[in-house]
Amino acid sequence: MKLLTDEHLSSQVAASLRAEDQDAVSVHEADLAGQPDASVFAWAWAERRVVVTQDLDVNALRQITALATEGLVLLRLNHPSTSTVLAVLRRFLRQYGKVDMRGRVASVGSTTRFQPPL
Repeated sequence: MKLLTDEHLSSQVAASLRAEDQDAVSVHEADLAGQPDASVFAWAWAERRVVVTQDLDVNALRQITALATEGLVLLRLNHPSTSTVLAVLRRFLRQYGKVDMRGRVASVGSTTRFQPPL
């Protein structure tokens, strides 16, 4: 699964995942920091990347995702330190790394839920 981590996450997240042979890029590395969500999702779609975010504007993100994206991983964490984010993403990738995320939102925290369901 190819990932794009958004600006709500440290660039360290993408760098750490790459060090573990995951295909991850941050919006900072892609020169997308500060861009509107639509631009970020358009770039992610063109690059076939699943967007990973903690953005709380779920409805807007779901609308964008439903239109045409490779998918969205929405992190739901009480203490979103870089180490916590990495632990949750590692678990998600171990369990669901082969899932076709196109048009899906995975809400990831202590559990993982998909919309639409798997």
